[in-house]
Amino acid sequence: MVMQVECPSCRAAIRVRAEHAGRRGRCPHCQAMFAVPAPSAAEPELAWVAAPEAPFDVDAAPTPGPESPPMPDPVPAAESVPVEDDGAYALADAPRRAKTVKARAGGLSEAGFGARGVAEAAAPTRRTLHAREMLAAFVDRIEPFRPALGYRLWILIVAAVMVLLPLVYVALIVLVGLATAYHAVHNITILTAVRGAAVKIALLIYAAPLVAGAMTVLLMIKPLFARPARGPKARSLDPGEEPLLHAFVDGVCASVGAPRPARIEVDCQVNASAAREGGLLGIVGGRLILTIGLPLVAGLSLKQFAGVLAHEFGHFSQGAGMRLYSLIMRVNLWFARVVYQRDQWDETLAEWSSHEHGLYIFLGWVCRLAVWLARRVLWVLMTIGHVVSGFLSRQMEFDADRYQARMVGGACFADTMWQVRLLSLAANGAGADLNTSWQQRRLPDNYPKLVMTNIPQIPQEVVTALRQDIETTSSGLFDTHPCARDRIASARREAPGDGIFHLDGPATDVFRDFDALAKGASFDMYRASLGNQIAPEQLFEVAELVESQAAVQEGIEAAGRFFLASLDPARRLPLPADYPAAPADPRAAGRLLPRARSTLQAVREDYRATSRQLLELGNRLVQAELALTLLKADVKIKASDYDLKSATVPAAESARDQAEAGVRRIDEADGTDPFAATAAGRLTAVLGLLEVDRLADRVPDGRDRRDEARAVYRCTAHLAGLMPQLARLARSRAVLLGTLEVFQSGGDPKNQPRINAVLRAASSLRDRLEESRWMVGDSVEYPFEHAQEDMTLGKFAFPPVMPDKQDINGLLEGSAEAINHLVMLYRRALGRLAITAEEVERAMGLSPIVAEEAEEANAAAGA
Repeated sequence: MVMQVECPSCRAAIRVRAEHAGRRGRCPHCQAMFAVPAPSAAEPELAWVAAPEAPFDVDAAPTPGPESPPMPDPVPAAESVPVEDDGAYALADAPRRAKTVKARAGGLSEAGFGARGVAEAAAPTRRTLHAREMLAAFVDRIEPFRPALGYRLWILIVAAVMVLLPLVYVALIVLVGLATAYHAVHNITILTAVRGAAVKIALLIYAAPLVAGAMTVLLMIKPLFARPARGPKARSLDPGEEPLLHAFVDGVCASVGAPRPARIEVDCQVNASAAREGGLLGIVGGRLILTIGLPLVAGLSLKQFAGVLAHEFGHFSQGAGMRLYSLIMRVNLWFARVVYQRDQWDETLAEWSSHEHGLYIFLGWVCRLAVWLARRVLWVLMTIGHVVSGFLSRQMEFDADRYQARMVGGACFADTMWQVRLLSLAANGAGADLNTSWQQRRLPDNYPKLVMTNIPQIPQEVVTALRQDIETTSSGLFDTHPCARDRIASARREAPGDGIFHLDGPATDVFRDFDALAKGASFDMYRASLGNQIAPEQLFEVAELVESQAAVQEGIEAAGRFFLASLDPARRLPLPADYPAAPADPRAAGRLLPRARSTLQAVREDYRATSRQLLELGNRLVQAELALTLLKADVKIKASDYDLKSATVPAAESARDQAEAGVRRIDEADGTDPFAATAAGRLTAVLGLLEVDRLADRVPDGRDRRDEARAVYRCTAHLAGLMPQLARLARSRAVLLGTLEVFQSGGDPKNQPRINAVLRAASSLRDRLEESRWMVGDSVEYPFEHAQEDMTLGKFAFPPVMPDKQDINGLLEGSAEAINHLVMLYRRALGRLAITAEEVERAMGLSPIVAEEAEEANAAAGA
């Protein structure tokens, strides 16, 4: 008797003689030792796959040998015939939403989502230190130091320059106003010196400088009274609710010799800052406000956090110098707003410049020229101020770093610099996670925790590049902070020891309930960005997001193995619309699987060659359609730029038709392509076998995987047939982007032929977008979690209202969103089915096929 056992280490299915029960042996896959369990009397032998009996230390997975018969025809899908014997499972209605099975332990690569650190980062925050222990760590004070006299004089010089620059700006306004008034008074005689038709020309010459001067003065005065845009409001902490944090901050202030903050606020930035409230007047007597970024707290140790606070309060130990620097920074920010900020007035002048009436065009361009000249002068003033203040800013950072180094030591300072860089990089990944989650109108409830889960996902090559950047980058003339290399070197010289604060542990220990606070701050951030579009019930735990991401990644890797890293997302996968039922003869269906796997390896290279041909045809089709669009709009082109025989409409149409015919031929052939048909048949055959209860019970989480597959399959099959349509949509989008590039390269915003080409391409893209929306439809439900109950594929992927043909940005964004949403959903759904299929095959003694193994097999066959 032969029985099947599973390796507890790698979960490979192995066929073993029953007499080996109770003995220890070595897994042929991972070489782990384990004891063979005794066969269960209630569990019948599963022998659907013909495989030779082999000793335990020999790979018993069935491998087609030379005696295996060839398989020229694709494997048919499992027959949809009701089965009443063999323990077949009666197919019930598929669930509306898939409950994703968790990723398998060891089912992912060690990098990225498979790293243990991701799960640890998503775990609830625990307190590790007692309050008395933390407060007792402040046993010494940092010896204060005074900046050099030359440094203090330089502060005064820079402050004087920065105050002088706005005065220059006001003087410029006065000069423009006086020049306009002078022209109005002294040049009015031009109107009395001419007669007849020349009066209109004289009036234009007289009025244009008046209008331009008045508009320039108004545009330059307006920024003096403009208020800066308000960012998200930080959450203020009550000392009664966070007594330990306030006591800890007071301890740092006492060690540094800095004033205590009047209020502590928290937000979701990877940063910490201390500033005086009250705007410009607050520079003199405003209260000190400490703002702490919770992602920074989540990623730092207690010692590193104490050093960061020492740095911030070190700035305020600089006294008058810090107040003057605050004034300097406000002037710099104001200049930047004046130079770069645009508003409705600028748009009005732009509309005048493209008006149909010649007078509006003339006045618009004259006013825009005057405003441009004024802003160029201001840009020069801003640049002078930035360069002058940059040196001062860098020196003040060095001085604040001295406090941080003395508090925690130079080595800890270097570690903190590195950790802050990693957190900033992880915040970028967290932003991408938010965008992906918002596709489902759901967001993770703890943004600082989300940032932490992204640190283990940073690729190693990115980490290496970041370290090289820290070691090689130098400070620039316009930098407000010194480069990390210089700061670390300075800190090590200042404090080569361990500093005065030695207690370690997580920085989150100083908060009463860090996770609760982080969740509240996260919702504040979401509300500031999304307004009433986000509600508390749309939030979900970060651990759930991590599990979902791990499941997606696991599926992507499994699909790569299952389809031999060859499945082309732009090609049709001929999956039947209906979910496969249990086969009439499960044993016969099981015996077909090894032959299907062998066939896939045999025809893989032909399929890949056709995919390369399809890619080339697609590129030629885009070029031909782009050329045709330009030519029909009377835009002159070079034939060589578009791979045409001649720059004519017939030549472009001929090239388009030839490429289109080639694409259509491949698309139509995909229904019977040996690789695509065999891959689809193998997948549906395995899913059909999973409908047999006896096999489902042998698969880990078999019945849950079956429920998941039922919920996901219809979406997968629907999208598998729509991939060529999405490729067509992508090509139409590429044509519109190409026409925009031609339009922008011309340098003439009024070039009507090029405008017509853009509008023609936009109209084509909108037609293709509507066609895609109709083909996706609303009959198939979105299979995964979503905040909206009645979410369909069409609602999920496409905008609720189609952009107008003249809404270029709306069309580009809407088409990109539809393509991205549907392709990613297809990869996710197909990946989940691939994982389940692998588990079923593994339970039947068939190990997953690795793409490299397929390449070696093909190379051996060719030899």
